[in-house]
Formats: sequence, structure tokens, C-alpha cells
Amino acid sequence: MNIAIMVPSLHSGGAERAAGLLSKNLSHFYNIFLFLVDVENIAYDYDGTIVDIGKGWPFYGDEIIRAKKKYSIDVSISFMEEMNVWNIRTRINEKIIISVRCAHKSMIPPYACDELLINRWYKYADAIVACSYGVEYELVNHFGIKRPIHTIYNYINKGKIVQSADELFDDRVKGFISDASFYINIGRLHIQKRQKELIDQFSSYVKRNMVNEKLLILGSGNLREELNEYISSKAMDNYIMIFPYDSNPFKYIKKARALICTSRCEGLPNVILESLALGVPVIASDCMAGPRELIDDNLDYAEPFKKIKICKRGILLPFDLNEDAECLSKAIIELKNNDLYKKMAGNGKRYIDKYDLAYINSKWKAVIDEQNDEIKCNYHDEDKAILDNAKEIIIYGAGKAAKQYYEKLHNCYNILAFAVSNKEDSGGYLYNLPVKVIDDFLDDKNDIAIIVGTNWIYANEVVDNLNRLGFSKIALPWF
Repeated sequence: MNIAIMVPSLHSGGAERAAGLLSKNLSHFYNIFLFLVDVENIAYDYDGTIVDIGKGWPFYGDEIIRAKKKYSIDVSISFMEEMNVWNIRTRINEKIIISVRCAHKSMIPPYACDELLINRWYKYADAIVACSYGVEYELVNHFGIKRPIHTIYNYINKGKIVQSADELFDDRVKGFISDASFYINIGRLHIQKRQKELIDQFSSYVKRNMVNEKLLILGSGNLREELNEYISSKAMDNYIMIFPYDSNPFKYIKKARALICTSRCEGLPNVILESLALGVPVIASDCMAGPRELIDDNLDYAEPFKKIKICKRGILLPFDLNEDAECLSKAIIELKNNDLYKKMAGNGKRYIDKYDLAYINSKWKAVIDEQNDEIKCNYHDEDKAILDNAKEIIIYGAGKAAKQYYEKLHNCYNILAFAVSNKEDSGGYLYNLPVKVIDDFLDDKNDIAIIVGTNWIYANEVVDNLNRLGFSKIALPWF
């Protein structure tokens, strides 16, 4: 059987790493083809044939269809919202499986474009794989998904984690930590990860308890400078330090007193699994999704915890960290109990020892091999219907992507103008069409259809802005 695994790249991100590990494990049973938008700088392990589908940016459809035909794909598995939609829209007659890697409703800013795609397209998949029971809960209860949903946990490479943990520290990290006990946070420097709130909580812990303990934040992102300034404003430079993400974080995790995760939202955090494999307890916010089921086997997401909860393999903090400014202090102090600490560390290792890759393989094989007589080769393209029935059409955006959209669509539709967010970007012309501020179209918002003509990075921001302004006819015509 020929299996396509569709993912943007294999050089960064949890979903990308999961796709690479899936290809390695499924290659024992199937012929694997990795359909990538970006075939450069591959960092993660994989098996199979690399297929470049990124040549038609931002319209990948033709390349995907050609590749599916060329390699006689029987089942196509995709990761992340953009690839999930492309997978569905390019169906020939293969089985479509989409993988959902994150909970969405707690994200800030709102991932409005992702939500639009989920509501519009996921009902046409043959099967949906959620990476955690929390993600499954959200798909059913927040999005009302009725397609078959299968929860399958991530693969992890236990042997590589344990082996890599014996490497030596970077000298700068070693100098910062010295002989102090330290805690570690790993993740993008992004508002979703809430490192600023973590700095607040850890600063309070150090000052109230007068301890010489350190916090190592390992990650990269556009908040680095802002967070460093915030650390200095708290007079915490000797206690908290940010280091760039290291491809081998295991050497730091192994020596840490605990892993601290303060995310607003997750899917199934690999870093928690990795910490448990090394016998390091976890302190985590009770976010949607992952922490509560990994460190306490609790699959019921109906009610969030309001106080810290002592769990089997760590401690849960309340989701809203501002409800208790001392919640992290309380958790760290609980871990000072060596009997409790050793029990959690042992529970974590035992949990990972039972984390059976053969079982995960069997669950994926069951989804792939399951016969489905209701494959829908035809779907109702809501985006096309919006444009076909629109009185007026404009393109939101004025950059490279917007130009590509115009060149692709202007022969099919009468496009009247381009729109931008800021007045300073307006006033010119593209293809002899005016570039106006989106606010100029508010009086006609019930009649205008808007094509989101930006790349994926800005699409969520654009759709969120359109939603707030009251535009309802939003089209994402990626075909």
C-alpha cells in the first residue's frame, strides 16, 4: 500500500517531528512518500521518498494531485490545518486521514483562520486522528465534529532521549547554573507559551523564599528581547536566563529539578513525555490539552482545575495562572518533599516503559487499513460558493501572495480592489485596481466577499480582524 504523509517541512515544530517519526514507524508496513512544501534543511528523522509539492506556492493543489497520481497513493495522511485542507481538496479516490495536533480555543491571538478551515472542511475527511484526548474533546464539543475521531499518542524515541541526555552542557549554560538547583522551560518564545507569566511566578518564588535556584528557559522566537528586558526589570538576571533552543534539550532536562510548562494550549507536549522518560517530574498548567492526561491519566476535560493538584507524575497548576500568583511557588515547595519527588520520578519512568510503540503502530494501522465505503470524492466547496454568489469581491492583502491570488482568479471573478489593514499601506494601485483600507468597505460588508490574499503566517490575524469588523463572506480559495 502506498501512503502519502503531507506536512509543511521536517525542520522545526512538534507536528513536523511527529510526521517524521510516523514515516519511520509506518515504513515497516507500507511504501511511504513524504509530501513536503519545504524540502530543504531537513532536521528530523524520517523514512520514505521525499516529494516536493511546494513549487506552486501558494496554490499547491496541482502539484499534490500530480504527486498522488504519480505515486498511486492509496491513503493520504496530513498534519496541520493548511495541509489537512489541501489533502481533502486534492482527493482523487484515496482515503483521507487528517491529524489534528493542537487545541485551538485557548489560543491568543485567536487562530480564526484555522477555526474557519476546521468548520468548513474537516467534515469531508474519512478519519481524523487527534494526538490527545483533550484535542478529541475539543473537536467534538467545540467544533461539533461528527467524523470518526481516533486518539493516538505521539511516538517518542526513548533510546535516543536517554542516550542523548549524557552529553555535556554548553559552557554558558553551565556557567549560569553553576552548582544551583534549576528548573527548565522549553518552547517557542511566544505568547501561547506564557513565559512572561512564568517569569512572574518564578520571581515571586525566589524572592519570597530567598533561595538560590535558577530557571533555564530554552527556546527561540520573536519575544526574546522583550522577555530579557522583563527579566531585568524583575532584577532576576542572576536567577532566570533564556538560551536558544538546543537540538538536544535532554541533557538539560535530565539535570533539572523539574520541567515547567505554562502553555495556554497544547496538543500532546512531547517535552513532557521526554521529561518522564528521564525521570524528571513535571509542573504544568492545566491547559487544553495534554498535561492532565500525561501526568495524571485524567481524560475528563469538562472542568479545569482551580487549584494546584498533586498528580502521579507531577503537579498541575490552574489554567489561569493569575488566579493564584503563588501557584508555582506552592508546586515547587511540594516537590521539596523527597519521598514525593522520588515517587513521581519513578512513576514517570514506569509510565514511559509502558509507552508501547507497537501499540501506537497498531492504532495507526487500524485507521489506515479500515475499510470505508463512504469516501466522498465530491464536496461542497463553500469558498467557491461564496465567490460565485458575491455581488462584489476584494482581495485582502497587497503583497506577493495577494498578487498570486489575483493572477489566479481575476479571469474567473470580477475583483474590484485590494484591501489592507493600515492607512499608510493604502492609496496606491495594483493591476490598475485601488488599494484601500479595509475600513473603507464597512458600509457594504454584507455584500462584499473577501478573498484572504496573505500567506499562512498572517491568515489567522486577517480572518480575526475581518470577524471583528463584521465581514461574514470570507473565502480561502486555495485551489
